[in-house]
Amino acid sequence: MSLSPPESVRRPSQAPASAQDTIQTTPLDRSSTAPSAPQGSTKSLLEKESNIPSTDATTNVSTASDPTHALTSSDSALNEPTEQEIAENPWKYIGYPQFSRWVASDQAWFITRRFSTLNARVILLLQDRIVELEDKLNALDEVYSLPRNIIGDEDLTHNGSFRIDRESQRTTVLNDLSKALAQYNSFVNEYSQLASRPSVRMDDVKAVRQWLANHESAIDDLEAAYINENHNDDLIPVHPKPRSWFRMVLEKSSILRHRPLKRFLSREPSDPLIKKKDEGPTVWHNDQRVERLSAVVIGIVGLSMLIGPIWALYEVEPSNKRLGIITGFIVAFYILVVIATTAKLFESLAAVAAYSAVLMVFMQIQKQ
Repeated sequence: MSLSPPESVRRPSQAPASAQDTIQTTPLDRSSTAPSAPQGSTKSLLEKESNIPSTDATTNVSTASDPTHALTSSDSALNEPTEQEIAENPWKYIGYPQFSRWVASDQAWFITRRFSTLNARVILLLQDRIVELEDKLNALDEVYSLPRNIIGDEDLTHNGSFRIDRESQRTTVLNDLSKALAQYNSFVNEYSQLASRPSVRMDDVKAVRQWLANHESAIDDLEAAYINENHNDDLIPVHPKPRSWFRMVLEKSSILRHRPLKRFLSREPSDPLIKKKDEGPTVWHNDQRVERLSAVVIGIVGLSMLIGPIWALYEVEPSNKRLGIITGFIVAFYILVVIATTAKLFESLAAVAAYSAVLMVFMQIQKQ
């Protein structure tokens, strides 16, 4: 069923649609905090364009009615809004074009909802449909397996052949089951991948909320509500960004905010429009350089964890003091592995066991 166009744009060859083909819809009433667009702004733009006759010489198609023609004007000053206009109408000059660029500029900020409750409900619905078909199939199998004198089956229904049973009601149920199972399996497999994603870091969530707060009314409040506190448990990163605890501490500390390190460890966004409009509040970390700095610091500390026990054990003679030194270094090494790497628990314990074996070798050092 198609909708009939308004009288003002209906072609002469089109007949008015009948009453039964006309669908009357009621717009969804929802409150929005974004200010309404000024009336007549589009009209004035079109009036200005209509005064500029422009025709493509090759295709002989007039571009005066094309709204994008204003973007190719030689007078670029007319196309650039002032700071006051941007501040008064952020929904027009910032909006989703700028927000999507900013979100895509760093994978840590690309955060969406998992919709766990809705996915669970749809899966349960698909499951129930399959159960209904399963019960129907079992009932048909039971009926077709009854003696002939009970069901009056003159043809002796064959329960061991799909080919002979091809036109029966049971085959129809099996066809419906194949479609329902395909949809169910696909949906469950896709959601299992979505559910296995790690939880989003709250620092990244706060960064997105801060951008929305700095650009108030740029995104409609109802549409920006996906990132609010009510959905903290339902948020996931689209592309998880693995970071060690040491890396997170390094990013939070004031070390990266000092001018020499800030220049070295930050980067320019690939999209020039982001740099132009979000230069002040946003800092993009250079992941490669930050990881290198983290590796250098961890390497220095790791070497000290190997060299330090040698000198300490060499200077200490009693065995009980040596055991105390070894115990202290083992604990310190375990803490270092946990905070400086993304290793799992058993991997951390394996590394500590190897380190303990090395220290026990150091314990055999005797002072001359």
